[in-house]
Amino acid sequence: IRHIEQVVDVTVTEERHEIKLVEQPVEVRHFDELRVVTIDGNTATVTAAEALGGHRVVTVAGNYASKDNAADKFKILGVTQGAVSNGATATVTTYGTMTESSWNWTVGNPVFLSTNGLLTQTAPTSGFRIIIGRPQTATTLFVDISEPIIIL
Repeated sequence: IRHIEQVVDVTVTEERHEIKLVEQPVEVRHFDELRVVTIDGNTATVTAAEALGGHRVVTVAGNYASKDNAADKFKILGVTQGAVSNGATATVTTYGTMTESSWNWTVGNPVFLSTNGLLTQTAPTSGFRIIIGRPQTATTLFVDISEPIIIL
């Protein structure tokens, strides 16, 4: 069972004839997985279901995602911003820029999900293929998660 609720406040100012939309955080509860995800702008938080390293792809269940686990293909949440222990709250980039000094991306080539939450620029040949983002520089990734493509 999934419950998704989003609240949007709309303010109309007649004097200026402008409409202002104010988005509130969205909370997603996956009762079958006992995890809560809160999405606010370009980041989300999730309770880690295992110890998580930084700059790794995670699911809405708080586990590492893997291109070889078919159940993960529609559960990708984003990329962790830092390491957290099991049961702690992980902050995840769901869209936008991330910088990591140890990265050495080739600009122009997409970044894919590999196994165990790892990022790679080698396109998967098994499981499913999902682009996590595109490098802006060797150390900066623009996270923009694509739809998964199942590899037959």
